[in-house]
Amino acid sequence: MNYNYLTNLISNKLLLAMLSLLVIVSYASYQRGLKHGFIPKEKLCETEILNLETCNGDMIELQKQHVEDLVKCNTECKINTCKPICTKQTSKALESYKKLAKELKCGDMK
Repeated sequence: MNYNYLTNLISNKLLLAMLSLLVIVSYASYQRGLKHGFIPKEKLCETEILNLETCNGDMIELQKQHVEDLVKCNTECKINTCKPICTKQTSKALESYKKLAKELKCGDMK
């Protein structure tokens, strides 16, 4: 009976030792991973500042392009809109001039 008691006591201690070893290894692995994955705040801020600077530069370039496109659109649209109107007005003026010249010539003949 003494033998069974000693066997159970040794196996319980062995199980307890293995469990303790597992906990220690897990904790050490967790701490090592935590240190390995740590990024200093300075690095994070540096990255954010560089991204912000890049975005600001892109925004300035896009605003310049937008203004150029807006000016181009306004001028081309005015030309495209005004040109037919001017053409119609010029055609009417020429027709009126021709009619007037014809009437004047015909009026002189009477």
